[in-house]
Amino acid sequence: AALLMPAEDVLLHVKSRDVSLDTLEELSRRYAVSLEAAFLRLRGMRLWNCEMTVWHRMTTGEFALDKVHGWLKVDWRWADSSIPGKAWSQENSRPLSGRSFVYFERPDGYSAAAPVYFEAKRRGDSLVALWGAKRLAKVKKPPGLFDKIVRTEQ
Repeated sequence: AALLMPAEDVLLHVKSRDVSLDTLEELSRRYAVSLEAAFLRLRGMRLWNCEMTVWHRMTTGEFALDKVHGWLKVDWRWADSSIPGKAWSQENSRPLSGRSFVYFERPDGYSAAAPVYFEAKRRGDSLVALWGAKRLAKVKKPPGLFDKIVRTEQ
């Protein structure tokens, strides 16, 4: 990881960027690594604190979980089953974002659910989602020239 994505360079390119699929795709291209490798490097450096899941669309039109990159490697499901379909058909390849619940059920009867903020996007034959308990971070941008109007006395 340190050879493909040197920490100093990663910090330089991530510190002013949103936690988003767009940022992840840009880093993936920059370092010529997979989305998963870029995500795992950001998690390993403790720059991002979210989960990444990869889903595939079955012939029935439903979505099945392929990979989980995060703390709990369980069979997560969306409480709102329409989210993957909406993200899959989103126009202009823009990510679908919002708030929902994810849950899992184990064969022994144990189950858990969690409210999450998410961003999901179709990527080729897969659906990729970033999600976490806290709002995905948005970088605070400095105000532009016309963002604040200052009144002067005449």
